[in-house]
Amino acid sequence: MKIKKGYNLRTVAGEKIVIPLADESRKNQGIFKLNDEGGELFKLFQNGAEIADGVKLLCSKYCVNEKDAETDVEDFVEVLRKFEMLED
Repeated sequence: MKIKKGYNLRTVAGEKIVIPLADESRKNQGIFKLNDEGGELFKLFQNGAEIADGVKLLCSKYCVNEKDAETDVEDFVEVLRKFEMLED
């Protein structure tokens, strides 16, 4: 899966935010604030990663068990789908 073009991840005042460009901002609610884990997952999915890659990242970087990591990544992907941020 991959994040659609038109979404930029930025760090502003220490906060990770996703800024949709003009065409995408009309579809969505504006900017999205992410926690550190969400920012890492967003970057991963910008490069065309799969859920398993996100689980591996969370397990290795944030010391979370595989079951919880899988749930977290699946929940994150659902939000991306809800806001139509993933390529078809």
